[in-house]
Amino acid sequence: AAWGSLRSRGSAVTEFDRLWLAYRDRFGFVWGQRIREQFNRSASHSGWPVVLHWGGLHTTATEAAPDLTALLATLRAVLKRFGPEEEPTKPPMG
Repeated sequence: AAWGSLRSRGSAVTEFDRLWLAYRDRFGFVWGQRIREQFNRSASHSGWPVVLHWGGLHTTATEAAPDLTALLATLRAVLKRFGPEEEPTKPPMG
């Protein structure tokens, strides 16, 4: 079932959702929930009609969501506080 849901996402997944899902899948429920809380608080303070759910970003109103660049910048800022965004590179051996 999990494999099927991953395949069904396909190319419709935004860059924002790819980043969020990669973090969520890597760090799990506890850290994922913390990131969601922080992002949703930031979005609310900014007046954005979006909510980050476990499965990705959703709009909450009929008005247009903010620019994807602003959403990504906010998510990356939150991720920096709680862990690496990407795999750190390993130093060369020897």
